Amino acid sequence: MQSNCQMGLFPEIGRAWLTIDSNIFLWSFHDGSDLAYYDGLNETILCVGLVKPKPDIFQNFIHYLLCLTTPVEIVLLGINFTSQDRTSSPFEEMHMLPEPLFSYPTDNVHMCTFAGTDDGRIFLGGKDGCVYEFTYQAQDSWFGRKCRKINHSSSTLSFLVPSFLSLAFSEDDAVLQIAVDDTRHVLYARLEKGSIQVFDLGKDGKQMSKVHVLHQHAIVQQASDIARTIDKKNFYPVVHISPIDARESKFAHLVAITQSGVRLYFTTNGGFGDNRPYTLALLHVRLPPGFTANADVPRPLNVRMAYYKKGFTLLASSQTEDNDLIFATSNDSFAFYNQMIETHTTIMLDGNAWSIAEVPSILPVPATPKNKEIVCDPPVLVTQHRELPRQFVFLSTQGSFMLRKPRPVDQLYKLLMDNKGPDSEAVKSFFVIHKESQACAMCLILASSQTLPEKQIAEWANRAFFMYGGEPHYGQMQVGDSPLNPVDSQLSLGRPSIGSTINPVWASTPQNPQRVVLPQPQFSNIYSPVRPISSPVQQPASPSGNVLPSAAVPPTTSEMIYSGKHNGLYLHFSRIVRPVWNLKLVSETSAKIGESKVMYLISNISKEDLALILQQLLSLKHFLQRNNQSFLNPAVASLAQNVGMSRLLPQNGYGSPSDTSLNFQRHTQNDAELQERISLANFQQLVNYTYEMLALWKILCDHQFETLIHFLSQTQQEILKLLTFKDFIVDGKELSVSLTNALINFYLEDNASTGTISQLLRELCPSIYRLEDATVSRAHEIVLNAKNILNKVDREQELCEALKLCKSIAPNVDLDLMCGLFRSAGFYHGIIDLCLCCAQRRDPQGLALHYYKNGEPQDDLQGQQAFANRMKCYKHIIDSMNDLRSQSVSHPQSPSIPKVPGPPPMKDPNLLTPEEAKVYFDQIFETSLKTEDELFHVALYDSLIENNQSDTLLYIKSHYLEDYLKRCSTIRPDNLYVLNLLWKYYEKNQNFSAAARVLDKLADKHGYESVSKDRIFVQSYNVY
Repeated sequence: MQSNCQMGLFPEIGRAWLTIDSNIFLWSFHDGSDLAYYDGLNETILCVGLVKPKPDIFQNFIHYLLCLTTPVEIVLLGINFTSQDRTSSPFEEMHMLPEPLFSYPTDNVHMCTFAGTDDGRIFLGGKDGCVYEFTYQAQDSWFGRKCRKINHSSSTLSFLVPSFLSLAFSEDDAVLQIAVDDTRHVLYARLEKGSIQVFDLGKDGKQMSKVHVLHQHAIVQQASDIARTIDKKNFYPVVHISPIDARESKFAHLVAITQSGVRLYFTTNGGFGDNRPYTLALLHVRLPPGFTANADVPRPLNVRMAYYKKGFTLLASSQTEDNDLIFATSNDSFAFYNQMIETHTTIMLDGNAWSIAEVPSILPVPATPKNKEIVCDPPVLVTQHRELPRQFVFLSTQGSFMLRKPRPVDQLYKLLMDNKGPDSEAVKSFFVIHKESQACAMCLILASSQTLPEKQIAEWANRAFFMYGGEPHYGQMQVGDSPLNPVDSQLSLGRPSIGSTINPVWASTPQNPQRVVLPQPQFSNIYSPVRPISSPVQQPASPSGNVLPSAAVPPTTSEMIYSGKHNGLYLHFSRIVRPVWNLKLVSETSAKIGESKVMYLISNISKEDLALILQQLLSLKHFLQRNNQSFLNPAVASLAQNVGMSRLLPQNGYGSPSDTSLNFQRHTQNDAELQERISLANFQQLVNYTYEMLALWKILCDHQFETLIHFLSQTQQEILKLLTFKDFIVDGKELSVSLTNALINFYLEDNASTGTISQLLRELCPSIYRLEDATVSRAHEIVLNAKNILNKVDREQELCEALKLCKSIAPNVDLDLMCGLFRSAGFYHGIIDLCLCCAQRRDPQGLALHYYKNGEPQDDLQGQQAFANRMKCYKHIIDSMNDLRSQSVSHPQSPSIPKVPGPPPMKDPNLLTPEEAKVYFDQIFETSLKTEDELFHVALYDSLIENNQSDTLLYIKSHYLEDYLKRCSTIRPDNLYVLNLLWKYYEKNQNFSAAARVLDKLADKHGYESVSKDRIFVQSYNVY
């Protein structure tokens, strides 16, 4: 005869379970499909649990362990899952192994509850009031495993007392619930008589020690001391406990829910940061709906079951024998208020709830690098743009019921739908409750979304954004009236949110009448718009959340108050990039290759996370583009781009307090609108550039990131390890260029075409990878291909094509790169042509020549810069000539023994013999002399003089040479070497009278007697 029945939920695998005596059945609670069962036990199942397997114990196909306890044994069954394809759920089809993996006797202990940790530890609560751990481990082989049961509640000498004696003399105080905080490694046990036990699992989660017990009478006493006006009967018995993990609060660690729905918040270390637990002290009491004198909602009665996580509470209250009334309270919508406000709703459940669980989110969460300190999660107002509404499942005898908790943006969506647009008091009230900035940020989520089922909603949200977003103005603002930071407040409990109805309930800890501080009229507007980026950050509210008394109200100043539209845009953008903004770009890891250990850099954010952020940034970009005329006009956009905010906004406030009224009158509405438009123009540039930088990073992640990094210099790699994404976006222009070059070089080294990747970079990162960069990449690829062509005509044709591409972007071409490539390909004519073209394009007005001919005046800064730019271009030609000259005089290497047998290797067509180098040098030297660029001649002559090539210099027949030598002799009259060259130049060109005049000057120089013979020699020609 069937006599024992239990039901429960395994939300992590999407299954509900039912036990009938010794049989267990599991099925999907989403649609009732995939029924599985196990009937291999002979005894009645008393307790059921699911846990992840310990690493390196089982084969990979064991995904979870099903723990079953009977009056005589503890059994572990293996569970694995299969799916039809990658797009379907990983838990689509479940299979249970037919034979138990482990089993161990219970020693006549009735196990009442079960809990597991993330690392696979299994804890059981016994009817004898003890907490047990079931451990298992693998030995040398699959069959050499063992398991055991450890009692963590008894003393170390308890094994000396037989178990039947312990049971006979012990008083029943069963462990009804075990809850584990995996973020802090703390275990809590709730006992039948109302006490709560605390166990420390150690910093690494591998240990176990009992540190504290708080009995029911102590709990009631502590609660009464805090809430003295509340009847003590409301503080017991405790029906549910939930750990508050480190991502929700730094100081509150556990919430206990009583039969009356009262929530009791405890700390385990006195609120001292990361100290290990040693106590259990009550911090805060929060009352459920219906406790105020004028409450119009029913009060929870006979709460049998509860659920709590991230500020959201569900209470199952037995109103009748056949139905439960579900109370839902949340604090999502008032996260930036300094009062503790909640909203609530009630739902009648068909049947009595047997289990309540939250369905895990299917959206990916941005990865956190290893060893990174856990920080508190922001409220849902900050993260709702990337999260789905939370879903909860209730299991009753009538079936499973799914409930969806709407986000604040979902409420706005419904209001717009119900009212057919934003023209309604309900939508207007939404902006009043949430404040303009927060409501505008939510409008942006809807207005920029590409996945809404009703496209009309996006248009309505767009209209609401501009209808209720306010206008900028100058006004009186409380100093320090800025958004509160709910994450940093002492308890992080006052992060009010919203349920399914906008029905705020004040549910703070009741205070003694003499301690109550009434809100002051000046603070009726609890939340104010976001301050400009340059404003100092305001400290969070006081731990108690009380409003300052009127005596403590700070002074007011006249200052710019941006509109809710402006602040909403900044809020939305900051929330999109929040997961990566302060994240380091890369982290260093190691891999073992053979016997050696290799270190390499990996990206700290995955491609999937980047894709989600980029999608949201792109939607914001499109919103700004669609509404550009509403935000900006061309004059303001140009002004912001050329001048910047720092030149347009006041830097030092508005003077002393006595000038407040004067300044307030001085600033008009037009001034405020202008400043906001300038700020938004800068904002649009920030959004665009952030998108480009993150898109570049994603492209790098798509192309073997670890390998690409090796194309950077060691210094650049060290810089990369120090930067956050914020640094990369704000100050990483130079590094981004190096990364794009590394990506192109990665393709070129693989002999792959750069066309596709260049096009992708141009589409996604136009301000980082410009048209000039794409052209240079294409020219680079052509030159590399040309070097492998043996036919000289075809080779020359390809090189000329590369030269044509480079000349098309001559002002901005990378001469260092392209001249080096042309030199390696022996394309010296291309170097001359390209460098002369660049010199002319970089100085189209001829400022450098004007500077040169006017004696290089120090105050002509523009001419000086143009002259320097031209000389940089000419230097590549001079270097190429010097390179050829050195090759032409090099000696051939002596014959050597071949390294491998067989015919000699094919000659590299890019290597020149001394004879070929001499021919090339003569050709390009003659070609360079034909140019009409006077300043190039100057650079060439300077080089010849520096290298003592006077014979070569005098061989040149150019009208620029005489002017050059005359100028040098005028500027440096004491330079005898130049004067010598000048008279020899005249003599070579048969201008003997001019040569004689120069020799006269030389003869007048002190200590230069040898000139007399030269002068007589020259004048002898002059006679004829």
